[in-house]
Amino acid sequence: MRKFWYYIFASCAFAKVLNSGFLRIIIPPVVALYYGILDIWGEDWKVIKNNIDLHETIFCFLAISTIFIVVFNAVSEKIKATIEDKVLKLQKSMSAYCNDLVKAKSKMVKNKAKHLKPKGDPFKLLINPNDQLERSIDEMQRLLENGFEVSRHKIGITIISFNKEEGKWKYLFKNNQTRQHTAAQVIMERNSTANYCHKKGESLFISDIRKGLKEQVFYASDRSKEAVIGSLYCRPVNILVNNISFDYIFTVAVYGEFLCTPYDANQCEACNYILDDIANRIEMELYLLSVQEYRAKGGVFK
Repeated sequence: MRKFWYYIFASCAFAKVLNSGFLRIIIPPVVALYYGILDIWGEDWKVIKNNIDLHETIFCFLAISTIFIVVFNAVSEKIKATIEDKVLKLQKSMSAYCNDLVKAKSKMVKNKAKHLKPKGDPFKLLINPNDQLERSIDEMQRLLENGFEVSRHKIGITIISFNKEEGKWKYLFKNNQTRQHTAAQVIMERNSTANYCHKKGESLFISDIRKGLKEQVFYASDRSKEAVIGSLYCRPVNILVNNISFDYIFTVAVYGEFLCTPYDANQCEACNYILDDIANRIEMELYLLSVQEYRAKGGVFK
C-alpha cells in the first residue's frame, strides 16, 4: 500500500507534473485573475454576460483544480520529507559508526603500544583482525538498529569463508550465535545471492528479497519464507597473499522488514552506498586476517 501511495504522489508522471514548480506558480494567479475579470467586467463584457453558465463552470473547475493541486503538493511534500529525513538519519548514523570504530581502534592501539618491546612484533601486538571484525559487526548491528530502524532480532550479519584444508565453506562470524543458520556449504551450492556474487565477483544489494527470488539470485531459507519480505546485501571478498587465495562472503540480511524503501531509487542508492562503505572496512580487516593466517601456517596449506 505504501508503494502505491508513493507511486501516486511522488514517482509517477502525473505526480511529477502536478509537483512541478511551473503549475504551483501559474495556477493560483490565473484563478485569481479569472475571478477578478468575472467580478469586475462580468456584466459589461458580452462574451461573459452571454455565457455566464460556461464561465461559472470554468471558474469552478479552476478553483477545484487549485485546491486539489495544493492538497496534492502538501501530501507529496510530506512523503518526500519523510524519506529525506530517513536518508539524513542514515548519514548521521553512518558518521557515528565510523567515529566509534576509529575511537575504539585508536584506544586499542594506544594501550597496546605501551607494551611494545624494541624487538617485538608490532603486527602481532597491534593488529587483531578477529577482535576488529567482531567490533565492526557489533557496531554495524547498532547502526542498523538506530539508523535504519530495524529490530535487532530481524538482523542477520554473517561472514563465511572457504576452508582450504576441508574444501568446504564454513561460517567465520555470525552476529547471532544462537540462531539456526543454513549451512554455509549448502548456501554456496544453491541459487543463493552469496553464490551469485562469488561467481560474478561483485557485491549486490537486494532491497526486496521477493525480487531476488524472481530473478533467481536469492535462496529462500525457512526464515526468509516465514518472514516473506526483507532486504539483503552481499559482498564477495577475494584476497591474494603471495599467490595464496582467501575467499570470504560478507552478508547482511534483514527479515520481516525492509532495510530501506524498496520503491525509492534515491533511498536504495543511499543504502547501497552506506553498505558498500561498511563492506570496504570489513574487507580491510579480512585482508589482515588472511595475512595473519598466512603467517601462522608459514604459507603452507594442504
